[in-house]
Amino acid sequence: MDITENIEKQKERFNLIIEGTNIGTWEWNIQSGKIIVNQTWAQMLGYNLEELKPSNIEDWRRLTHPQDLKKSNQAFKRHVEGKKEFYNAEIRMKHKEGHWIWVFDRGKIISWTEDGKPFKMFGSHIEITERKEANREVKKTKELLENLSDQAPGVLYQFRMFPDRSYTFPYASKGIYDIYEVNADEVKEDGSKAFEVIHPDDYEEFIQSIYDSFENLSIWESQHRVLLSEKGLRWMEGTSTPEQLDDGSVIWHGNIKDITERKKKEEKIKELTYRDSLTGLYNRRFFEEELKRLDTKRQLPISIIMADLNGLKLINDSYGHQKGDQLLEKTAKILKESLRKEDILARQGGDEFAILLPQTSKKEVLKVLNRIKEKVEKTKKDEIAVSIALGMSVKTEPDEDINKVYQQADDAMYKNKLSNSRSVKSHVVNNLINTLNIKSNETKDHSIRMKTLAYNFAKYLGLSDSELDRLSLLATLHDIGKITISENILKKKDKLTEKEWEIIKTHSEKGYKIASSSEEFAIIADEIYAHHERWDGNGYPRGLSEESIPYLARIISIIDAFDVMTHDRTYRKAMSKKEALAEIKRCAGSQFDPDLANKFIDSVKFERY
Repeated sequence: MDITENIEKQKERFNLIIEGTNIGTWEWNIQSGKIIVNQTWAQMLGYNLEELKPSNIEDWRRLTHPQDLKKSNQAFKRHVEGKKEFYNAEIRMKHKEGHWIWVFDRGKIISWTEDGKPFKMFGSHIEITERKEANREVKKTKELLENLSDQAPGVLYQFRMFPDRSYTFPYASKGIYDIYEVNADEVKEDGSKAFEVIHPDDYEEFIQSIYDSFENLSIWESQHRVLLSEKGLRWMEGTSTPEQLDDGSVIWHGNIKDITERKKKEEKIKELTYRDSLTGLYNRRFFEEELKRLDTKRQLPISIIMADLNGLKLINDSYGHQKGDQLLEKTAKILKESLRKEDILARQGGDEFAILLPQTSKKEVLKVLNRIKEKVEKTKKDEIAVSIALGMSVKTEPDEDINKVYQQADDAMYKNKLSNSRSVKSHVVNNLINTLNIKSNETKDHSIRMKTLAYNFAKYLGLSDSELDRLSLLATLHDIGKITISENILKKKDKLTEKEWEIIKTHSEKGYKIASSSEEFAIIADEIYAHHERWDGNGYPRGLSEESIPYLARIISIIDAFDVMTHDRTYRKAMSKKEALAEIKRCAGSQFDPDLANKFIDSVKFERY
């Protein structure tokens, strides 16, 4: 009994505290919808408690301003989802006498059902009407001052729209003439004259933006074009904040200014973001946007061509990226010259190009492909010929997925690329050999002698025909990496500097990359990489030793050394064959495989060359 009395006293004390703070309280059974409120809650709205019994959530919704229900629901949802510890919302509620009061509504779910649904929620109402009205007046004055001072130049204005959608400019600065070629007096009673210069393509969207702001009391923002008799086409930008008046009209305080020059700069920047810096063509981003924009029934049939520059990696590895870039530019020029003005050509990145041809049939796109092929054929005699893999596809029906058409063109291009890959790369490597011979006559003669030495030694060793073929190919291409080295270094008569020697030493690795890029020459790539390794592990570039060095690389290193020693170099005179063989004998077991070195010496004596 004492405990019960104590609880009742605490409850009474709590209720007195609540009444003393003039806070309305509510309890909501979320599952049943039933609401229990206290006397202060009811009096806040001009009712006594009995008038609101029984009460449920629908009664609360009827009393809440329709425009605030969404805001309240969103706040409640965030609380239920655990994103907010409390439910908080500032809402308007209808007083018994018909006017609206502002209420700060706050609450918290205090229990949940067994299946995890919110069950009971407690909360409070605090009237904040005076505070809201005061804030509104302060905000109104502040916004007016800011709009009239900060948004110049252009026109500073008040624009008013009535429920019947008629509108006026109660106030407009002199700048309105620069914007719409009207005087303030001309639009004071009827504002429609101001909008007669709006560009026809922008007019509907412009007017709709005003209607949307009117209905939602949202900030009005617009960028639109006007056609002025004195200045021609100009871009305007406007922004203003709406305020609803008691008669249902809405008045905006704002600014409209000329942004034509800014637009021109933006277009230049936009143009740069849509262009490939190397070729000057459009980039992937622009192509994808145009693909979406032109994917309409009116543009059918829509054709897509995919183009891929063959052998670019091999060119970059062999000649350097500058040559690769020049080849990309040449390819872009060929493609561009093969198209119509309305066709869209873009570099997709790397070695890929894409072409969008609106209103182009399969028959017409095949003509485009033939023009491209004819122009490519004319480059065959160039130092680096252009080779392009091509694929195409056509969208003829409105319900076809344009992305699938794009993929079909890409698949066709890739299939074409695979079928021509080997011949293209072989052609490039043959060009490399010719270029290397031009850069250094010594290298050309060296390769010829190397093939003869390799053939004779292979026969002496009894190598199989396949090994002999590989060794012969290695003798020709072992120095292919020197294509990347400056002619000044290759032909230098004086002794190489330490830095120049380090550059020379890179030719093994670069030769490996070049050979690896071609299926035909990949069979000797490892040997090219290792032809300057030493038996004792002191060679380059990887410091391999003994039998970890590929067998043919060990052979070619002996042949290479013998030929170098027995012929004049830019930096020294040739040795006699006897002296060269003695040097090979001396280096057997250190620089050379001792067994192969001795056999080579025997073979030279045997062949007597």
